[in-house]
Amino acid sequence: MKIFRNSFFLISLILLLASGGALWFFVQQVFATKISYQQEREKVAELEERARLADALESRWETVQEDKKIVEKAILQRKDLPVFFETIEATASAAGVTETTTVQEKGEHEMRFLLQASGQFPNLYVFVTHLNVLPTLIFLEEVSFSFKGGASGARGSSPVAIQPVANAVVRVPLGGLLESEVVEGSAETNKKDTAGDEDE
Repeated sequence: MKIFRNSFFLISLILLLASGGALWFFVQQVFATKISYQQEREKVAELEERARLADALESRWETVQEDKKIVEKAILQRKDLPVFFETIEATASAAGVTETTTVQEKGEHEMRFLLQASGQFPNLYVFVTHLNVLPTLIFLEEVSFSFKGGASGARGSSPVAIQPVANAVVRVPLGGLLESEVVEGSAETNKKDTAGDEDE
């Protein structure tokens, strides 16, 4: 009987230890699963954030590309310089002033002009103001107003009337190829054509 009790106690102890081990293993698996789930959630959140940033960058890139097209369209091409001069002349005529354009500086990527206009002050103000709304990208660097005339004329003639004058210095970025680049490009093309003819 005593042996039976000892065996029962031993079996109960073994079962208890086995149950405790199984419970501990189960708890460990639950914690491991929870940690793995949290890690996966963090990875998913990181991927979602990257996708959001990618979408934002793509949207920003599209906006920048649209702005780039607008700026490129506004930059004066070298071949359109005559049209630019005509536009300045038309602007002066619409404002009711007389205007002359003088090239001050001619660079590879920009030109600087002196616009001299004469007329009534309100008309000169309108002319200078309208320079800022031209379809061409220009930088109005300097504007000054002065008066000319007022000196006595020849003996027996009336004095010269005082007339307001506006001087505006504008800088214009230029696009397109330089004349030298166009010539070099044409020469290179002719050279290739000549080489092709010789090969034939």
